[in-house]
Amino acid sequence: MFTFARADGSTTAVPMRSSATGPQDWILPYKTAPLYIQHSPDEFWFTTLPNTNTVYVAFNSYRHLRSNAAALFRYLDSHVIDRLIIDMRTNRGGDYLQGHKHLIARILERPRLNQPGHLYVITGRYTFSAAMSNAAQFRTETHATLVGEPPGEVPNGYQEHRSFRLPHSHLVVNYSVRYYKFLATDVPALLPDTTIEPDWHDYQAGRDPVLEWIIASSPAKGATEFPRLPNRAHAADRPDGRVCVGASMIVCS
Repeated sequence: MFTFARADGSTTAVPMRSSATGPQDWILPYKTAPLYIQHSPDEFWFTTLPNTNTVYVAFNSYRHLRSNAAALFRYLDSHVIDRLIIDMRTNRGGDYLQGHKHLIARILERPRLNQPGHLYVITGRYTFSAAMSNAAQFRTETHATLVGEPPGEVPNGYQEHRSFRLPHSHLVVNYSVRYYKFLATDVPALLPDTTIEPDWHDYQAGRDPVLEWIIASSPAKGATEFPRLPNRAHAADRPDGRVCVGASMIVCS
């Protein structure tokens, strides 16, 4: 028996049985999905948003990042662009060094984009591993404004996943071999400059309140600098993030 909450806050209990595996015909609550859901299967996708000089980038995967990022910057350099939005809400990670090399370093070479109110990074609960690391580097090295939810991982902690199977119980042991420090101080989360949490009514309507907030914060309307949180590190304090200090283990079935 499963209990579900309706949009009006009431609940209903429904008995449910397992079904055969295979493709399922999901019933979606919206008629048109927001951009980040529409393009979540894409490794890397970008477009100029209608009636703006804003380029929106769905950065979902590190696969082929070198060529994908090169195409993005060719586009940016050949168009009049006022703002750049990098959406990492569905990025589960990869190689953060590649993210720094092909995205962050290239943005630092373009001062017209690396300005308060002109560069935005969207994070969410599924922003994980290298994606969280690069989001933290956007904070410490650029003038990006972070918007959305905190990533699903702390900025300072163990990474580099390894695993092995116990010989008798056959339980799988997952462990990390390297400690990374991406912010100068230990904090419970990489908190966005503006936190906007998911809302069922927006999801049902196919709206993206995060993107809407950014568009409403247009530089043309006077956006200049945004308040920074205490965990924003000064450039001189940036760690290299590659000091191995031990291992952490968890056991799961």
